[in-house]
Amino acid sequence: MDPYLEHAALWPDVHAGLVHAIREELGGRVGERYWVGLERRVYIEYEGPAERGILVPDVTVAGSDAAKSGGSGRASPAPIVLEVPDLLPVEVREVYLVVRELPSMKVVTVIEVLSPSNKREGVGRQEYLAKRGEVLRTRTHLVEIDLLRAGERPPVRGDLPACDYLSLVHRAESRPRAEAYPWRLRDPIPPFPLPLLPGDSDIALSVGEALVVAYERGRYHRVIDYSLSLDPPLPAEDAAWAAERFAGNR
Repeated sequence: MDPYLEHAALWPDVHAGLVHAIREELGGRVGERYWVGLERRVYIEYEGPAERGILVPDVTVAGSDAAKSGGSGRASPAPIVLEVPDLLPVEVREVYLVVRELPSMKVVTVIEVLSPSNKREGVGRQEYLAKRGEVLRTRTHLVEIDLLRAGERPPVRGDLPACDYLSLVHRAESRPRAEAYPWRLRDPIPPFPLPLLPGDSDIALSVGEALVVAYERGRYHRVIDYSLSLDPPLPAEDAAWAAERFAGNR
């Protein structure tokens, strides 16, 4: 994994390119019984300063004598003046993949590549978890691909080994159990199964190959500054590995 792709300003483009690349990879492998389609989720988020949601009061101290109150009696209480963040509504569009059976167009498997808004508190995560819950209450398989180190992972029960990235495969017939495929930054991205209808074998989904295609098509080496620090930062050993591994891209 190239951790520089996780930058918040770049990820929407990476996300879209990766989803399209996965669709192309699967399109020729699912056979005539299935069709892999793109679907979109649209919602409104409010973006503001980095400290959005935190109101820092500027407390003013008023005099306590009667003259300042305009006469006799108790002085008016001093107001607490707050700065309200300038929150701007932003329309967020996210794409995901749906594998459908032909000709009925019945949904068989949903494939989600997570975005930062799916992993931080706010409308995006609420929308995502609501959609996730709907899918998990049906006989539809769900595959979640988390290529972002920051934020909260999709909720699961059980202990995961230390990992930087994670794929979850929720088979309809195995609810509430899910298969987890964790890996570290320096590991090759492992292939993991894409479940289909009973009687049809899983397809090995190679996100690593799709990411290479997306990277080359996006020409990200032209826009990423590989000399900058990563956010979130890497442990020292991983940072040294990344500096050496991507030195040629600077």
